[in-house]
Amino acid sequence: MDRKFIIRLSIYLTAFLLLEQIPLSFLQGLKVFTADSVTAFWGIFSPVSSAETSIDFIGFPMVVTLECTAIHYMTIYASGVLAYTEHSLRYRATGLFMGCMAIYLLNILRIGVVGYVGYSQREYFDFVHAYLWQGSFALVVFMFWAFWIKGAATAKAVFSRQAAIYLGSALAAAAVLVLLMQPYAAILSWAADVIFSIVPGLPHLQVVAHGADVGYVLPEGIQYNRISKDVMSAVIFFSIAAGTFARGQSRMLVKRLGAGSMLLVMEHLFFVLFYGALLSMDLSGDLLSIVLYSAAGISLAAPILIWLVVSEWFSDTSANVLVEDPD
Repeated sequence: MDRKFIIRLSIYLTAFLLLEQIPLSFLQGLKVFTADSVTAFWGIFSPVSSAETSIDFIGFPMVVTLECTAIHYMTIYASGVLAYTEHSLRYRATGLFMGCMAIYLLNILRIGVVGYVGYSQREYFDFVHAYLWQGSFALVVFMFWAFWIKGAATAKAVFSRQAAIYLGSALAAAAVLVLLMQPYAAILSWAADVIFSIVPGLPHLQVVAHGADVGYVLPEGIQYNRISKDVMSAVIFFSIAAGTFARGQSRMLVKRLGAGSMLLVMEHLFFVLFYGALLSMDLSGDLLSIVLYSAAGISLAAPILIWLVVSEWFSDTSANVLVEDPD
């Protein structure tokens, strides 16, 4: 992957995020369509019903937000496909359609699994919804794209050694991130609190930690932001690092992991500050939703962009830094 690919990918991601805001009625329709799709599929097996964007999953209530439609994942995948110009236009068009359809179907499966967990084991709902699916869904989307690049979207590719490395490293990274989430939230909260108090031009906002949440002390009370939705997508960065590791590149891998981890921490701190600054502004509900929704898409794409950047910084011109099979 070269600098031109990184630039093209960034342009497509930006363009798609802007297009997602127009028209807003389409996005509302997408939420309703997602809720209806969940009802149509899972209603075959269990009593599931929906009304607009609300779903009653065997008595467990759920609300479909824009992030629940998987449009961000489709955006990231589509940007990667369009930006990879080494393949023909026809192959890219086919990959775009098939990949987005697979992501849509996988998302319907995801919502159903989360619903069953909420119905049968409510104490695990937050973990599955906020932690497990957040990182794993992003990883699966990346793997769709990686196999598309190699022209190997077959059972052989899915069950290859490289796929096993991706998944195994993702599970290990996810486990570590879950264990570190609360102390990490405390560190980010402390850093944000210091920055808000000393940097001119920023609102004087008190930031506190509560478990895995970052809390902003506002006149109307404390507004909490769960950092897991931003942090868990970092799973894909560490998964790519392991999946693209080749023998004799240990020092290069350490450099990439070190630089990438620093950039990820900076990204997470930026979003903690960004959310706090937004909450301190007098924005309308619709405008605030649009900005937060766009920020969520950028947060999901950031680990991939960070990996591409550090791979460019510490590059091995003899190997493809993104999808080279370690075998």
